[in-house]
Amino acid sequence: MYVVRTGSIDLMLDETVLTTVSEGEIFGELALIDQVERSATAKARTDCEVLPIDEGKFLYMVHHTPYFSLDLLRIIAGRLRAMNRLL
Repeated sequence: MYVVRTGSIDLMLDETVLTTVSEGEIFGELALIDQVERSATAKARTDCEVLPIDEGKFLYMVHHTPYFSLDLLRIIAGRLRAMNRLL
């Protein structure tokens, strides 16, 4: 998983931009949840800096930060709803 520190990144399926993530937002979280091949490609829209969150840090945040999991679920739900609107 990555946190965007600066810049913006397009999350794409083939050549279609699904969403754009910017400073303070995350992407790549599904790989830490289900360990399945990625569902989209991340492509920098601008110069950017990202902070990697490995599985150990992710699990720490899930266990020790009560609202992290809820925030993560809201992000995933929002992306799912946006995909449903595209379909």
